[in-house]
Amino acid sequence: MTHLAWCLLVAVRLAERDEQMPPPLQTHLFIMRWLATAQKRKVFSKAQAPDILWLQAQGKKYGFLAKLRQKVEYIYYIYCSGAGLLAEQSDLFRLTYLIETMKGMGWLNVLVNDAEWDNLTVENANCVFGIHLSQE
Repeated sequence: MTHLAWCLLVAVRLAERDEQMPPPLQTHLFIMRWLATAQKRKVFSKAQAPDILWLQAQGKKYGFLAKLRQKVEYIYYIYCSGAGLLAEQSDLFRLTYLIETMKGMGWLNVLVNDAEWDNLTVENANCVFGIHLSQE
């Protein structure tokens, strides 16, 4: 996955340098086309196929909100920059990344006190996806 992430980020940076994709929506479309081309031309090994398919599925399911570039940058950061595996990162780093990812997909991030926590029920969630964290 590291080689795939690096190649994709280089392609994005080159396209930005050549001013082929100014707004973020163009970045999403560029990445989706790049992934489709990489899959069609079999640029990467078969071991990378599930990663490409996963990124494509995320892009199709969530559209622009999939934040493919951020996902690939995160993968590159974790595996290529010497930061180590995700399991080796601090709990705060992993929680922050989880919350930011979920917020990008439309989830709510709610900080509640103990009394509110005790009163939380599925019925009063109003079918809104959310992450509820205790203040204590």
